[in-house]
Amino acid sequence: MNRPATRTSSRSAASSYLAALASLGEPPYRSADAALPYGAKDQRGVSIHRDGLIQKGLIWAPRRGQLDFTVSPFAEYLRDNHTVPSFEEQ
Repeated sequence: MNRPATRTSSRSAASSYLAALASLGEPPYRSADAALPYGAKDQRGVSIHRDGLIQKGLIWAPRRGQLDFTVSPFAEYLRDNHTVPSFEEQ
């Protein structure tokens, strides 16, 4: 069945998006900048992951075009423990 593999790929992409955000340094993060560490051409390439993470309450948008983690130390944890794979690797 393709469904479980799709969920796993989706989770991996979401995790990679979180790691990409954290790799940008200090918040707030520009939405467009978060797509670049992935290898996505622009923010449209990652919008589904961004929207899903906002719905899950892991990130939020303090202003249009900006993102931040809902739990401040989470970015530091991600920087210390996760690399940023590109979309081509997924």
